[in-house]
Amino acid sequence: MLIHTSVRKLRPVFPERREDAMSEKMADARRPKPDIARTPERDECDFTTILSHGSTLRADGLIVDISPMGCCIRSSHEVNKYDRVRILLPVIGDSKATVAWALRGVFGCAFETPIDQATYSRVLAAIKTGRDDWSNR
Repeated sequence: MLIHTSVRKLRPVFPERREDAMSEKMADARRPKPDIARTPERDECDFTTILSHGSTLRADGLIVDISPMGCCIRSSHEVNKYDRVRILLPVIGDSKATVAWALRGVFGCAFETPIDQATYSRVLAAIKTGRDDWSNR
């Protein structure tokens, strides 16, 4: 029994589109990738605070790291990405923030207004010494 097989090359129906797509992919590969490293550096801490979420809810939270741009908080209160919260900080008082990410009782917030360096130094000193310096708001 004789079996006849043939192999033929298939051409793309629209070769110019395929080439355009390939050149776009190659151009994307050559583009510099954005630096995804977290900036600025975070300062580790262990500071109990009060969160306000919505108009009436107040909950306890533990700030585990902070920077002039935001902080990371552990809390039993559930929040979602993009939720708006207020965080009670020493020296500053209530600071408005937006939840950037949330995962099982831990979430990161970006402050609506970044903390200037002089104020941040005072906030950090109050957090590190464990003093609740609310008097200089």
